[in-house]
Amino acid sequence: MARCYRVIDLGTQETVWKGNTKHQRKVLISWEIHGEDDNGNPLVTEDGKPLMSSKRFTASIVEKAALRQFLESWRGKAFTGDELNRFDLKNMLGAWGMINITSEEREGKTYSNVDTIMPIPAALRKSLPNPVNPAAMFDMSRYTPSMDELFESFGKGLKETIMKSPEWQSLQNQQNSMMLRDSQDDDIPF
Repeated sequence: MARCYRVIDLGTQETVWKGNTKHQRKVLISWEIHGEDDNGNPLVTEDGKPLMSSKRFTASIVEKAALRQFLESWRGKAFTGDELNRFDLKNMLGAWGMINITSEEREGKTYSNVDTIMPIPAALRKSLPNPVNPAAMFDMSRYTPSMDELFESFGKGLKETIMKSPEWQSLQNQQNSMMLRDSQDDDIPF
């Protein structure tokens, strides 16, 4: 069982697929994992918190988009047109699902990836574990200074990915412009 606890706007990222370069808005969805290994030991980190896993998507919910197909699998049903019009990524925060994690070897390292997700069976919904991590959304289109603390909690690689995006650059330019105006206001003699 896994609970969605973070939705992170990565901004527009450059991707290369089959030799073609594209610039697409990306989102990272993170889950805390609740369960046990094959020996009955809880799946936790050294400090006792649930393991975490994430999956990156192109931020699109058009019919053939991977994010939409993933969300529909998670919901256990297709979106209606009205549901799509009202859908907001923040609605995933706190939602539970049964995730399937697969392992992949690349360049001598083993990576665990969220592969699929399904709804929690009705028989298990009454016995969900207590959430551990606070639910948080990092959305550059709704950015406020209160998100700075969340940004600072990200790992170095995640921060670097976000900082490469034009959306982040625009936010930084806006903040610098505001700081410049504020400092100029201090010099006004009346």
